[in-house]
Amino acid sequence: MNLDGHEIADARSLLRLTDRTLGVVIARAIGVDPALAVVSQSVEEPPHPAWAVPPLGATARLLVRRTSYGIGRVALSRNLACVDLDRVPADIAADLESERLNLGELFVSDAIEKSAFRFEVPGDVDRSLHEGYPEGPLAFDPCVSRRYEASLGDSVAFVVVESLPMRTWASLLGSREEHDRVFRLADPGAT
Repeated sequence: MNLDGHEIADARSLLRLTDRTLGVVIARAIGVDPALAVVSQSVEEPPHPAWAVPPLGATARLLVRRTSYGIGRVALSRNLACVDLDRVPADIAADLESERLNLGELFVSDAIEKSAFRFEVPGDVDRSLHEGYPEGPLAFDPCVSRRYEASLGDSVAFVVVESLPMRTWASLLGSREEHDRVFRLADPGAT
C-alpha cells in the first residue's frame, strides 16, 4: 500500500508515518472517514497510573476518555486519552468534559504540538487502554499501540494512546479482498 508517497508495509509503519490522529490515518488509507465513538469518559483524581505521570501532573484532575473508530458495525481501533484539566484553559476543559469537543477536533489546531511518539509494549498502558470497553471482537486481538504527548502552550496537557489491531490491518489495509469483505460486513445493504 502506498500512502502520501510512502510504502506502507505493516500497521507499525502506518502509525509511524504521521503525526495525524488515527482517524485521519485510517481515512487517508481507505478513503472513508471512520466514525468516532466515545465509549466512556470520567474525571479521575490522584493517584494516577505511573505511565501518565510525568508528563501529566501528579496532583491534577485527569479527564480520561476511551474512544473507538469504526465503519458501520465494524470497530477499527481503541484509543485512550488523558487530559490534565489543570493545564488547559477552562473553556476547553468544559467543552471536553461535556463532549462538545473531541480531541481530534482540538488537535487539528496549530496551537497543539504533538511530540514524543513511541510504540508501547503490553503492560500498564495496554491494560488502561483496554479496560472499560465492553467485551467484543477487539477485546483480545493483538494490537500495535502508539503513545504521544501533546502540549498546549508550554506544558504537556495530553497523553494519547492509539491502538491499531492486527485485525484492522489485515481486514482493511492488508488486501483489497479483505477490505471489500469488511465493508460488506459493515454495511450489509451495500452491493
